[in-house]
Amino acid sequence: MNKVSLLSGVRAALLSSAFALFTLSSSAQTFLGTNAPGTAQTFSFTPGAGATNLALSVAGGSAAYSHLLLKAGTVPNDTNYDFIASLDGAGNAINLEAPQFQITNYVARVRTPVASLQHALNSDLITFTTLNWDPGTTHLGTQVYTNNTTNGGDYFFKITVQNTALGAWRTALNVSSGEANLYLTKGAGPSPNNNLYKSEQTGSDGFVVPASAFSAGEDWYYLVQASPGAQWTLVTGEPFVTDLGMVASGSSSGSGNVTMGAEGMRFFKTTVPVNSPAWRLYLNGLTNSILVKKSGAPVVSANDLAQAGQMLVVPSYLIGGQLYFVGVSGAPGSTINLDSRQQAFEDIPFLTSTNVSVSGFGSDQHDRQQRQPEHRCAPQFHSERKQQRRLLGSGEQRDGQHLARAADAERWDLLHHGLRQQQLFRHSAKRQSGIH
Repeated sequence: MNKVSLLSGVRAALLSSAFALFTLSSSAQTFLGTNAPGTAQTFSFTPGAGATNLALSVAGGSAAYSHLLLKAGTVPNDTNYDFIASLDGAGNAINLEAPQFQITNYVARVRTPVASLQHALNSDLITFTTLNWDPGTTHLGTQVYTNNTTNGGDYFFKITVQNTALGAWRTALNVSSGEANLYLTKGAGPSPNNNLYKSEQTGSDGFVVPASAFSAGEDWYYLVQASPGAQWTLVTGEPFVTDLGMVASGSSSGSGNVTMGAEGMRFFKTTVPVNSPAWRLYLNGLTNSILVKKSGAPVVSANDLAQAGQMLVVPSYLIGGQLYFVGVSGAPGSTINLDSRQQAFEDIPFLTSTNVSVSGFGSDQHDRQQRQPEHRCAPQFHSERKQQRRLLGSGEQRDGQHLARAADAERWDLLHHGLRQQQLFRHSAKRQSGIH
């Protein structure tokens, strides 16, 4: 006796002496039974609204195998069918997309040749819903798929990847109740054990894929595994980037409080003014990763600079007038506040000692006291003068330890060389005037 295992999403019926009709809500289904040589089993199904693709397959091997026949509207037979997959000694599959695929009633026939051994019927049916590429104009997206049922199960989707101006592709599964997980792969439907990207967090899920991993025009496929009662939406496409404008000298160019998206990232863009000596980024005590990139949205695997909690960016990487992108990682739903501003400088009088109390930005450093040597000569001037200009603001970065990836030795050398030339000029002037 055959049975139908209803795992998800289409309306299905086993055609036998008693016609049974089942209404389902997601997009995957498995037909189970027994295939005897010289017999056939017939199944009827109607893809759900929004489906755009169909994949029907039956397992098989060299000794035990079956054929697939498919027809719209009526039962197929050996000479009257719309589609057929009839390889001997192997599994068979029928895959449809528009214009061949339609939202209509289909009847599938699983036929087992006389030459095959008897074997268990395991035929899988998946219908895919095509998603629209989101332009990334809002944080929550404008091209959003909304799940309108409370039935759990497997939901399959297809997305054709488009060109991205930001060098990244985001996917956000926003779960408002219940639980759901997200899987993504290229070229075929994914599973929890067969995928390229996955997110199995409690609550909302998502990820950001770097441009190096995909090309425009490729077809990629999602699986959302949802628990009964789960409510969720799905958006995929261009990342959303908050424009912070020109980097200011105060807090006005920061982000304020923003909520972390389901993809686990928030992105920002900002332009640094010409002749800016340093640019500071600070998460007000949080230790989330800060990523910086010039050419597009930075991700963990593709960025120019990366540091936890705070960052000081200086030349030669820092270029006045340049547009920079900043990414901050975090748990979906958490709140961050990115402080982005020009780093302030304060002159310290020469040949003095100055105590600096550190708090906020750079507060992992201890208070410092700067002392100048009592005796100077030209070879010492370079190192002495380097200590005369201190990084200040709400705090301090010490010894270049928290400069983005590396202290800019070249910039400081040029500055110190100029100061040394200034000192030599003054010595020369003194000698000419008779002062010793």
